[in-house]
Amino acid sequence: MKNATTVLTPADNFRFKYRYQVDGRPYTASRYSFSSLAGEQKAGVDRFSPGDKLTAYHHPTWHHYAVVERKSPSFATWLAGLLLLLIAIPSGWMLWTGKSNG
Repeated sequence: MKNATTVLTPADNFRFKYRYQVDGRPYTASRYSFSSLAGEQKAGVDRFSPGDKLTAYHHPTWHHYAVVERKSPSFATWLAGLLLLLIAIPSGWMLWTGKSNG
C-alpha cells in the first residue's frame, strides 16, 4: 500500500489514472477495483479530483498491479462466471469429442 496522486483524464470516458511509488520506483495505474467495470471507473472519477492523495493497493510482488478500492467482485459477478463455466465446460467437451444429442 502506497500513497498515490490522482491524474484524472476527461470525465466523459469515465477513466482515471493515478501515480504511486514502491521502493522509490514510480508506477502509473488506472484500475479502480478488482472488478473494474465502466461504472466503477465513473465512481473513481466522481470520487477523486486531480491532485487528490489516495492509497493505491498494489500486488506485493508485481507492483504494477494496483487498485484504489479493494472490494471484491459482487455475488452476481461470481454467479455469472460460474454459470458461464457450467455452460462452457460441457460445450467444449462435446466439441472436442464430437458428441452431441442430435
